[in-house]
Amino acid sequence: MKKYEELSGFLSLKPNEQAEFDRLKQIIKNAHLKNGFKTYDAPLMFREDALLAKSGGDTNKQVYRLEKGDAKLAIRFDLTVPLALFVANNERELAFPLKISQINKVYRGEKTQKGRLREFYQCDADVIARGDLPLEYDAECIALADTICSELLTDRADFTIRVANRRLLNGFLESLGLTTENALRVRAVIDDAEKISAADFAKELEKCGTTNEQFQKIKDFIELKGDNQAVLASLSALNITTDEFAAGLAELKTVMQNLALRGVKNAQIDLAIVRGLDYYTGTVFETNISGFENYGSIMSGGRYDNLVANYSDAKFEGVGASIGLSRLYEVLVATKITEIKPSGVDILFVPITNDAKTYEFCFTQATKEQKSGRTTDILFSDRSLSKKLEYAAKSAAKSAAVIGETELASGKYTAKPLR
Repeated sequence: MKKYEELSGFLSLKPNEQAEFDRLKQIIKNAHLKNGFKTYDAPLMFREDALLAKSGGDTNKQVYRLEKGDAKLAIRFDLTVPLALFVANNERELAFPLKISQINKVYRGEKTQKGRLREFYQCDADVIARGDLPLEYDAECIALADTICSELLTDRADFTIRVANRRLLNGFLESLGLTTENALRVRAVIDDAEKISAADFAKELEKCGTTNEQFQKIKDFIELKGDNQAVLASLSALNITTDEFAAGLAELKTVMQNLALRGVKNAQIDLAIVRGLDYYTGTVFETNISGFENYGSIMSGGRYDNLVANYSDAKFEGVGASIGLSRLYEVLVATKITEIKPSGVDILFVPITNDAKTYEFCFTQATKEQKSGRTTDILFSDRSLSKKLEYAAKSAAKSAAVIGETELASGKYTAKPLR
């Protein structure tokens, strides 16, 4: 029989691997709940015109589309747009600022490569306000990502949260005299800068209509390095007078100051961070694990002040942090930061005979163990006892309780460790 070939880009884990994946997911969920985020489970499919009301570029290329009769449908490519739709439809019943946690699968039809899947889990924490949303919430989302990553990685790997600001970059490009269209194209090239060679970066900017002088200024801008205070000072020293640049610089200063107050030490200003999705308007950030940057960002997010405007006349501002759990899992396994451990039950009951009396005893004892907080299973099989014990070991059960005439007579049994 021909072996079924699974689709590329779709993660398929063995039970013991899935157990570790679920453990990591629970750590993230607990962190969300501890910080006041409430859970929401978005629908998988939406009308295409609703889901893609504010999109373009990579988003339109990556979305999966379906048709049912005359209806044109699209599968969610992230969890932020579905949240915006939810807020717009339920704004009268919700309390703002609204803090929402979503942990669910999303789908993007992009090229499969190491650390990049087509079906993957996103773990989102978003804050949305009706009206103005204080910048302190931008810092809170970055600090939450820092807390989660610190707990997941413990002291076995370093990471950096790279922070930038869209308004700052837009204001800078405006100061170069670029047209709006060319500025958008340049922004996309900057977003891809780390994925291409220096020569290709120069060629792509040339295609955007930049002069040699503009190219050099863009290159110098995204390569500004140093500690956060030094970078902020360098930005101020540029003496750029556009309103967007001034507003973006002020926002960046406020966010970094608030992160310092929170004791976040892994956040670093990096002006090469743009974020590919089209709805970000201010703060943006991406997170990389040191030595495994080729996996891309494992945690990212930013501010989106106009997203809900596509679905509501009311003004809403939002900010969010998203962890790509599937990518994070791959990195943690590859670096041996996390270990795949046996995931069997605490006690496996192994009846020697297949009669009603023996089964009844197993049912009763298994129920008692479960009420005590242990996980149990009962093996129903016609195989020999040696084969049953062989299965018990392979199943990764922590212990096995063989049930025969002696156990039935005494009403007692012993669960013997298997490892």
